[in-house]
Amino acid sequence: MSYITRTGNLAATPVLRENDKGKPYTYARVLVTDRIRQEDGSYVDGATIGYDVAVQGNQAQNLVDAAERCGNIRITFAGEYRATVYRPEGGEERIQHEVRADEVGKHTTREEPVTDTNQREAVILTACNQKGGVGKSTTVFHLTRAAVLAGLRVLVVDSDPQGNITSVLTEDVGETEPGLADVLSEYTPDTIADVIVPGIWEGLDVVPTTGETLGVVRDQLVVAGAAREGRLSRALEAVRGDYDLILIDCGPNLDQLVINALTAADGALVVTQTKLWSANGLAKLLDTITQVQQSYNPRLRVAGVVLNQHESRTVGGGHWAGEIEAAAEARGLPLLTPPVPKRQAIADATEESIGLDEGDADARELAAIYDGYLTQLTGRN
Repeated sequence: MSYITRTGNLAATPVLRENDKGKPYTYARVLVTDRIRQEDGSYVDGATIGYDVAVQGNQAQNLVDAAERCGNIRITFAGEYRATVYRPEGGEERIQHEVRADEVGKHTTREEPVTDTNQREAVILTACNQKGGVGKSTTVFHLTRAAVLAGLRVLVVDSDPQGNITSVLTEDVGETEPGLADVLSEYTPDTIADVIVPGIWEGLDVVPTTGETLGVVRDQLVVAGAAREGRLSRALEAVRGDYDLILIDCGPNLDQLVINALTAADGALVVTQTKLWSANGLAKLLDTITQVQQSYNPRLRVAGVVLNQHESRTVGGGHWAGEIEAAAEARGLPLLTPPVPKRQAIADATEESIGLDEGDADARELAAIYDGYLTQLTGRN
């Protein structure tokens, strides 16, 4: 068995039952459709899979009540998953997808029929690398700028305990204000919607991180029980339909915060440098992404590899760029082009919270790189 977190539409109103001890339970048929990234960067709906979800106790009662009250609802569930292959008499081989749910997320009504799988939802990308100083937050900053200039509704989630992206994308967020830590903690009732703050540009919202609290919650997640990996995924489902793009900025680790971020994502944005230590650490990061895909998030893919702070005129830069390009090609990973050159203007714009498009001609040329990345990652021009 594996543990999964999925979101889908109820195919029908489930029936509430009682076991021999008088405890309520139900079986819900949930239709789940994944979004699949194509080679050209666009997303299409994949096959719809029906999950038979067993729900126990008060969660069963609440689910049935919500379905009877609202009719057509969308739920997030997490639990142990098992696939069973069987062949009906005289029929073709089939697969039954069963989940014993230990957590059922908030119920939301749907205006469209459950058979309609074309609801517009945000593309979720997680910027990650266990090595520090490679420019993850800088990349997220400039991708955010490119996206808002393109008219996209953007949510940035600061999953780095250092809170760097919060400091440059928001104004006047105090250390005592609620943030991502409150959403992930089992000791607070806050939802994503409760902690979102406006960003510095129109069309941008931020889930902030300030102070020491996210580091504390990270340590709590280490010893937490089942479903810990899917806390961020379940939280984001409530607001995913409000945005076109959700960017998650991670710290230089492969800890439970990063696992949560990858479990929530459609794609991993791997930010690396053309240097020895960056190339050596890439394989470990890709192995982690594969493990998350197999255990928690079947839709997860590597959305793109960014060669950041590239020094094309140095021997080392050229050599390690070639090594990383070869490794990406061998694994079938999309390498975003062109590489981001090492330029002080990129770091300066981030620290000053201004877009490269607001700078001189050289800065505007650099801004065009991130515009191109946005197209490659989302398929949007």
